[in-house]
Amino acid sequence: MYKRIAALFLALCLAAGTPAFAQEPPEDSRPQGLAAISFAGGEHTYFRSHTYTPAADAAFAANTLLHGRTRLTEERVLAFQPGENLLPVVTGPSTIFGRGLNLQEAVNRAKSQGYDVIGGINAGYFNVTYMTPIGLRIRDGVLTSLNFWTQPAVGFFADGSVIFGEPNLTIRVTSGDGTVAVDQLNRVRSPDNIFLYTPDFGTHTQITQNGLQVVLQVEGDLAPGRTLTGTVTRVIEGNASHVFAAGEMVLAASTQSEIDRLAFLQEGDAVTLTVSCSDARWNDAAFVMGGMSNLVQDGQNRAASDNTRAPRTAAGVTADGTVVLYTADGRQSGYSEGLTLGELAGRMIELGCVRAFELDGGGSTTMFARLPGETEAQLVNRPSGGSMRRCADFILLCNTAPLSDGSAARLFPKPAYAVMMPGAVMDFSLLAADEHYRAVPAPLRGVAAAPDDSAVGVTDGLRFRALQAGRTEIVFQAEGGGPAGTARVTVTEVLDTLTLISADTGRVLTELAVPAGKSARLKAEGTWNRMSAALSPDLFEWTLEGDIGTLTPEGVFTASLVPNRSGRITVTGGGRTVSLPVTVEDAYENGIVIEIEPPVPDGETGELVYRLTVRDENGAPCPEITVRWNGAVLTGLEWAGGVTAEARVPMPESGLHILSVGAADVLGRRAQASDTPFFGRRDAEDSIADTVRPDGTDEWYTGYVDFLDDRGLLDTERIDGLRAYSPLRSVTRLEVMRMLTRILELDTASDPASPLPFIDIGHLGEEDLAVVRAVTEAGLVSGKPSEAGPLLDADGTMTRAELFYILYATLPPGHARSRLTGFTDTADIPAFSLRAVQTLAGMEVVSGAGGRINPLAPITRAETAALMCRFYY
Repeated sequence: MYKRIAALFLALCLAAGTPAFAQEPPEDSRPQGLAAISFAGGEHTYFRSHTYTPAADAAFAANTLLHGRTRLTEERVLAFQPGENLLPVVTGPSTIFGRGLNLQEAVNRAKSQGYDVIGGINAGYFNVTYMTPIGLRIRDGVLTSLNFWTQPAVGFFADGSVIFGEPNLTIRVTSGDGTVAVDQLNRVRSPDNIFLYTPDFGTHTQITQNGLQVVLQVEGDLAPGRTLTGTVTRVIEGNASHVFAAGEMVLAASTQSEIDRLAFLQEGDAVTLTVSCSDARWNDAAFVMGGMSNLVQDGQNRAASDNTRAPRTAAGVTADGTVVLYTADGRQSGYSEGLTLGELAGRMIELGCVRAFELDGGGSTTMFARLPGETEAQLVNRPSGGSMRRCADFILLCNTAPLSDGSAARLFPKPAYAVMMPGAVMDFSLLAADEHYRAVPAPLRGVAAAPDDSAVGVTDGLRFRALQAGRTEIVFQAEGGGPAGTARVTVTEVLDTLTLISADTGRVLTELAVPAGKSARLKAEGTWNRMSAALSPDLFEWTLEGDIGTLTPEGVFTASLVPNRSGRITVTGGGRTVSLPVTVEDAYENGIVIEIEPPVPDGETGELVYRLTVRDENGAPCPEITVRWNGAVLTGLEWAGGVTAEARVPMPESGLHILSVGAADVLGRRAQASDTPFFGRRDAEDSIADTVRPDGTDEWYTGYVDFLDDRGLLDTERIDGLRAYSPLRSVTRLEVMRMLTRILELDTASDPASPLPFIDIGHLGEEDLAVVRAVTEAGLVSGKPSEAGPLLDADGTMTRAELFYILYATLPPGHARSRLTGFTDTADIPAFSLRAVQTLAGMEVVSGAGGRINPLAPITRAETAALMCRFYY
């Protein structure tokens, strides 16, 4: 069966002649390179292609596609041949409403259920506010989500086999007096539809508007081809959400025409619920995942017209039954621009797919794969939002092969692909797997390594020294004819890119500012074919321009004692030259030191004791120091030598608590630091219900939300007697204004007759208008320009950059600014908020995610709560 899955990639190589890194693949490995092929809408080439084996009958490829001369797309392909040793599963959170998981959390959950996960992708589209799936979903044979419209889907059976097509499921509820068709299963109720809810939705139906709910006591679970019997136990009018009891389902409608369709159902009626399918083959599927739209049908491109290049996720099947799970990164200039839907369909056809459909793309696009010899599946793409987004569903691929005796059947050198310059040295490590590609201990002794071309480099144990440009394969072989593995090495004298980084922080440098008399260690890094290259320092020349200090051949720069001078460091090697502007700064810049030692409980007094140190860089006291505990200023602190003190606070019982220290020195420079210990979920009868996981454990934002809620600073709503905050929903501009008004205690008693400049506030009530007037008079909001006049856009979402700017506007001057050299998306920061972002990053209030600030992304209510706590308390 291996040969069938290998053919998927090998066919691509043979279709266009000799592949890059062309080698005859060993019997127990995958083809190691893909060639240039015709791309829909233009010619593209494989700029880079690496393939790996996560399990028998499965292959993973990481490809860089080059379109024309400049446009790049990073794609990841996880392909497998269905069979008894591989099981695809559809997974997600335990209940649907308001939860969601990211792919790492989904993998962890599946592992806790006993699955051996080797890879996976995000799956169907979902409502981003409520995290509810939009389309079809079956998990463990139970139908948990359905929409009335026809959609393509993939089904997975317990024996590992797969089906693609349109199941066309329908749900009908019948009593002696009539029949009604269900339009939506387990989605938030809206007008003009009949909804059916099951306990898979959550603890209750989440009804908040007037309408009708018909409660059914039903025996069994919904599944294709199944008819269930039940009884109408209650008919509820109004807007109260119904809490599920065991075995209950609920029909619901909110508009009169749909309420009338349910009128024939009366308390005590016997009913049947029938799930029908247009193709009986789907009835036995253990897992089914619906997609958004067809991309490929009968081998033809059927994609909808779309000129937008974006991150994409898709699933497809080839003529021989190989399943292809696909992602393409996008919206990341210089790394991967993404694909249009037409290009996505064309790419699936190139991979051999005769049927394919679109899954949720954009910021949701995520793929995991377990590389050979590794114990865990890992993130293998780069999500466009900078981190893994929470989604409603995932498709995971699991290894179900029987356990072996744990002996090594094959070796996998790490790295499997390497780039080096002549003179560079690389130490390889070895991983091992059993006959079913599960990780086992690698042999530690008796392993010999030899390159097939000794002119390119030589080995000494597991160490390889590059000698001259060329390509070679290093075969690692255990003694006595034991398992073997191959690493592929390219030695190049020419680099594609050369970059200077800080050897202390690892951050890429575009400029360098060093205090007078101080030193900075620099390091050159290079890439070839988008791969990091092992470099030899002897091949690089370092030069210094300007009377700004000294520079060693190893890249250590020491600034002169005279500040306010500028110059340049230049490094040449590998056919590349890079220059770095250098500024010698005043040695006293950013010189305030604030240290908060971890708190220690005092058993005698029942207090929590903090030891604080606040000084400038010369050890001198700061004339202005403010210490707050949960926002209240602590007075009476005795500062030994003016720089150290003990802060004693009552021992907290529960919840998040914040100790913050702010200081200013004699030069007017400011700094602040904080400690936020969390003493567990608060014990409150009226706590916020949707800030904890279904198992009662805390989310990362639980403490922040509770902290602000305890002080009456949040907007919440009541659902079925429980308060909810909707932490994953994007915050609106008006919600931020309300929060700031309360935190800053702005005056809302201004003359209500005083005019406001905004032309879109006619729908706001008096209380909200008072809030808008207060933040406007405080200079925090100016609106968005339009031809008709300024727009407030009160109900619109707020971006991260906009909130950073508002927070910065309330800050006294004197805080240091970060140069943001550790972030890759600084070009996306709007000019109006650049100084704000620099300042908040310098204060470490803003740290970004995955090396990105994500300034244009909407900010969630949870993130807003966390920022408010870190900034104001």
